[in-house]
Amino acid sequence: MRPIVIGALVAAACTEEIPTAPNFQTEVMPIVAASCIRCHSLPQIGGAPAACNTPISGPRTCGFRLDSFDDTVVFEGDPTTTDDDVVVLGLASIAPAIPPRINATTDTMPPRFPLDERARAILTAWAQGDPPTRVVRADNRPPRLTATVTGDVTVAIALELTDDDGDLVVGALRARGPTGDVLIAPIRSGRVTVTWPRPTTAGSYPLVAVVDDGAGDVELAVATVEVAP
Repeated sequence: MRPIVIGALVAAACTEEIPTAPNFQTEVMPIVAASCIRCHSLPQIGGAPAACNTPISGPRTCGFRLDSFDDTVVFEGDPTTTDDDVVVLGLASIAPAIPPRINATTDTMPPRFPLDERARAILTAWAQGDPPTRVVRADNRPPRLTATVTGDVTVAIALELTDDDGDLVVGALRARGPTGDVLIAPIRSGRVTVTWPRPTTAGSYPLVAVVDDGAGDVELAVATVEVAP
């Protein structure tokens, strides 16, 4: 039996080629999910930045999240304008800020358990893309959703959002009806119950989940709330 040369195996692992265009789903998001989203998601915790700007017009932006490729609307007043929206920036928007933080020699992110060399190289290569792209797996399977809707005055919507590929899923629950498309709440992988005041305007209100597993938005039907005249 030939001896196993441990040094050679370690050297091979360390010299594994770093992709120049990392796959967002299979190479970027697993690193982010394991090391970043505990603090940099919704809600932000552990002192993660959440300050809001004060634009002259358009939506306010409040901090950022690293579990979503796109920006996320977390509050929407009048659905016909963005002036009263509150938006949390996503990975694509804050990509240029990632390499300096994960490669810093002081105040490195993540703070307690810095990324290894390969993980830093993958995130840096992706973040420095022009622009950072959504390269995804060819055999990607879409997320799945189960839901239960109860309540009269206040509608309680119990959701379970899963993904057969094990991808992290983020998105928003929305209601569509005669008064327009209205945001109910941001959602993400796992189980959650959200509440929604039953509309007073008569009509049908289809509830839909617009979700993203890293491959782009997918719309999943939830239920329809009927409001009698």
